[in-house]
Amino acid sequence: MGALAPTTVSAQAFGRFGYVSLPATPGIELKSEGFRARHPMADTLKFKAPITRSVPLEVRWEQGIYALKGAPAAPDKLRVNLFTPGVDIYVESGLELTVTSTGAPYLSFPGGTVTPDLPTAPGSYALLTFRDRQPAILFSFLGDPGQMIVHGKSGEWTIRTVDAYKGWIRLSLPFGLRAVNANSAGALGDLAVELDPKLGAFQVPAPQLKSLEWTESEGVIQGVWTFDRPGALVPPALSLAREGGVRPIIKSGLKPANADLEDGPSLFCVNSKLVVQWVVPPGLQGRAVAGINGDWPAPTAETPLDAVRLLLLAGAPPQWHDQVKADLDKWTNAAVLVKEPNTQQSLPFDHAGAGLLESATAALQAMALARSEGRLEDANPWVTSLGWRVDARSWMLDVSDPALRSEATARLAVASALSTEPQVRGMAMLLQTGLAAESVRPLYARKRELDIEATGRSQFWFPWRTRLFSLDAASLGENTQEDALESPLRLLKGPRVLTQVNGRELIMEFEAAAPGPFEIQLAYPAPLRFIPAGSGNVLQPKLVEKEGTWLMQGQAEKAGPVRLMIKIDPAGPLVPTWYVPRTTAPTPPATPGS
Repeated sequence: MGALAPTTVSAQAFGRFGYVSLPATPGIELKSEGFRARHPMADTLKFKAPITRSVPLEVRWEQGIYALKGAPAAPDKLRVNLFTPGVDIYVESGLELTVTSTGAPYLSFPGGTVTPDLPTAPGSYALLTFRDRQPAILFSFLGDPGQMIVHGKSGEWTIRTVDAYKGWIRLSLPFGLRAVNANSAGALGDLAVELDPKLGAFQVPAPQLKSLEWTESEGVIQGVWTFDRPGALVPPALSLAREGGVRPIIKSGLKPANADLEDGPSLFCVNSKLVVQWVVPPGLQGRAVAGINGDWPAPTAETPLDAVRLLLLAGAPPQWHDQVKADLDKWTNAAVLVKEPNTQQSLPFDHAGAGLLESATAALQAMALARSEGRLEDANPWVTSLGWRVDARSWMLDVSDPALRSEATARLAVASALSTEPQVRGMAMLLQTGLAAESVRPLYARKRELDIEATGRSQFWFPWRTRLFSLDAASLGENTQEDALESPLRLLKGPRVLTQVNGRELIMEFEAAAPGPFEIQLAYPAPLRFIPAGSGNVLQPKLVEKEGTWLMQGQAEKAGPVRLMIKIDPAGPLVPTWYVPRTTAPTPPATPGS
């Protein structure tokens, strides 16, 4: 067992391109022996010989490029760019595929369609269709014009390029995963008409992501993806999330392609920027100052997440801080660093997801401790390292287990939302959007008769998690812990503060270690004023407004409790009180014979 040293990890996001030699590709299932559309009726197109080795040449958040070893007339390189439809393969000596369909496949090209043993005319593409219902596959020649031909017999068809074509070929699904019938001249003609206006979007050179910048202002989080050219494919989570309760506002022009895949619809950016806004509640500052009716719960080792939430309250007893720190130290010391093979980064989780949920919990614990100790400006290495594993298309942590994926993503989303950094809060918004899209993907797929992998739906801190991201989320009702956590009165700097609430009058009490001056910094969206008659153990109390915050200053006469009474402005929001649920005493066992 090794201690975690996150500062030694180089910052390189990898998303779905980590750990694997052949990444998951939207719409197309790519394996060492060949590829197929992700449709239950689709045939597999097999390479002349299986790929025996794949070596990553470049791994980025949104793109992976791999050198492949197979045989002549098989792919020599693979390029998957998540902002481009399909996958790109590079061939040195042409491409040869076999398929076992009963009927002969058709190849269409600009100007016509050919039957077996006749080559297509040289051009920028060849469209492969089948007589039975399955998705059509577009072969786009990204360099010189290419030709393709079909020959063979029923159940033993070969599809290959004419001559030893050299260059990049893109494999894509211009009609998405819609099964099409190509068993007549009329049907083929209709497909040609439908394909023509789409060609530009499906053949554009892969847009390269130059930057992703986040800003937050006046209740709006904005993300700007800047590419080196127009035509980037939009992550489908943006389209699906609205049905899941998250409402991104897309400020850029988009062009739909009518090419739905298993994870969502395909839309393309008209320009070289994708600008998206989310209207959100203001980010929570410091810790919540709220009243409490009842006894503080006692910390136990079985409630690490309860401890995190309670530590976000300004009145939390010191033992809750100690509990959270002990829980975090325990995982930090137990975590095993595993090398991610494609980027050589040592991380506290492996490919299958061991350590992922614990790391997401640690991200929450570290964020709560930073708030408690007034050092939110410090980097959170857990958030950072987990962020490298967030997928650029699904906007969720990339791991195959659906329950683990949704639960770890939800915890990371909350931890990131509690940050004050725009880049981190932007990632939180991506994660929450990805979770919303994931929750409705089964319904989306069912309407299109598509098979999809299992999805998860986390209930972690729901509905408070939803309230962190949406102004539309309903409150659970007055006097809940969630209401207390969102108190408009925030402790930015100072000791533990206990609060009693009586309408707009508050009694705030803290412990002075010795006689002398004190200063407590608060945030509140309206004026505050002292009520001297209700205060105790304090000399010369005053409230000073400073840069939108309030400084409570004074002199403690002696060591011990300092009592301050303040009044909030009638125009300001009320400070809530948390009514702590009473624990139910266990029912005693029945007396024998009773």
